[in-house]
Amino acid sequence: MFEGIFIPTSLIIINLILILNLIKAQKKLVTEQNDFRNEVKKSFQESSQLFNAEIKRVNEVSVQQIESLFSIFLTLEPKLPLPTTRGWAASPDLLKEIISLTHRKKPQLVVEASSGISTLIIAYCLKQLGSGKVISLEHDQKFAHVTQNNLSLHGLDDIATVIHAPLVEFEINNSKWLWYDLTKVEIPSAIDMLIVDGPPGATQKLARYPALPLMQEKLQSDALIVLDDGARADERKIVQQWMEEFKMSRSEYLELEKGAYFIYK
Repeated sequence: MFEGIFIPTSLIIINLILILNLIKAQKKLVTEQNDFRNEVKKSFQESSQLFNAEIKRVNEVSVQQIESLFSIFLTLEPKLPLPTTRGWAASPDLLKEIISLTHRKKPQLVVEASSGISTLIIAYCLKQLGSGKVISLEHDQKFAHVTQNNLSLHGLDDIATVIHAPLVEFEINNSKWLWYDLTKVEIPSAIDMLIVDGPPGATQKLARYPALPLMQEKLQSDALIVLDDGARADERKIVQQWMEEFKMSRSEYLELEKGAYFIYK
């Protein structure tokens, strides 16, 4: 039936080339699919490892905060429930360190940049020690009122005072900075402990830097500065500048939930 049909050699060669190219393309596609599967598998394994590591870290932090809360309540025996220690508030692990520090140093005057549960914690410590005062500067009038009410409820308003001090502009080293208005702040004696937990980091770059330039002349010769949120890049830079500009004795970094620095004058 097909006798006499002639297929040109060139056509046969072209068809063979096409078939070989199809086979080659198929092999390449299979290889790419295998490579993609391997990449997805590798990525999934790496993500799983990171996820498991993060779960482990969160669990460890949670346990650490619970242990710290137990220490706080057992040490201070507060009359009423304390405000929350989540969100912007000082974490329980830092509050526990502040309790230990206050009992060890026995300060007569503590000044806080910001206010909140830390104000109550310090006031409780000073009440146990039998002497000392704490003054907290708060730029938010509503929050200042809340903290002062909490102090009254806990019977601590004779030890702690919250001063509404809005953020105003200061000039430091030829630069403009926002910090707490000090015009209505009376510091009755040299400051033994300066707790710096404000203003909020979003206020400006290196928002807490002005604390030392503006307060260093009011510090006791052996004063201690506590800087919260030490894990942040801005706070690390602030400590570096403070150490260089004010020839501070030494700084100590604490591996806490948010990180913190103890800076010794």
